[in-house]
Amino acid sequence: MCNWAFTVVNNFDIDKETVSVAFNMLDRYVVHEQNVPGAPPISREDYQLFAMTALYIAVKVLEPYPRKIAVDALVVMSRNFYSAEDITHTEREMLKSLNWNINPPTVLTFARFFMNSMENDCDKLKMDRICSLLSERIVADSFFVPLKDSMIGLACVMHAAQLIGLSDDYAMSHFLGQVHRVCSREDASSLKAILKKLGTFLS
Repeated sequence: MCNWAFTVVNNFDIDKETVSVAFNMLDRYVVHEQNVPGAPPISREDYQLFAMTALYIAVKVLEPYPRKIAVDALVVMSRNFYSAEDITHTEREMLKSLNWNINPPTVLTFARFFMNSMENDCDKLKMDRICSLLSERIVADSFFVPLKDSMIGLACVMHAAQLIGLSDDYAMSHFLGQVHRVCSREDASSLKAILKKLGTFLS
């Protein structure tokens, strides 16, 4: 479904960050549905409907008017397996379950925040491109689901700096020193695990 979502946003010329927002909503909604007492297991068909609806909501929230994906387009994409009513009903249920918390800061949002906090402006454009690529890989990997997006974003910046040879740069060292002073032991452990995982990406 993640690959499908990226294909859709590419075809409709939509920012890829929309997929990150959609799957954040999807993950939280699935957790909510699984925790409902007596609820049946989520089927493949249900999950597909949830994913399509989450992308539909994310586009409505993030894309300027007029929206680029209509309900009818999603019905066509599903080859009429899902109806417009299926999607709009799921939309209402999802919004209710998530208490309308539908525009979370993403991994890339945090990565850019950390990059802007750095004193040195050099190579930030290159780091941003690397972090963007990493965020696309991250949204499709279940390893990152239980982890804090803030820690993942920070790890992306650190990994990007390493890839372009900025690991020993004074500004980066100073920035990381400040970060480590405010990191909890749990966050530091999480950061280490994330960096190890990211080491398998774009290396």
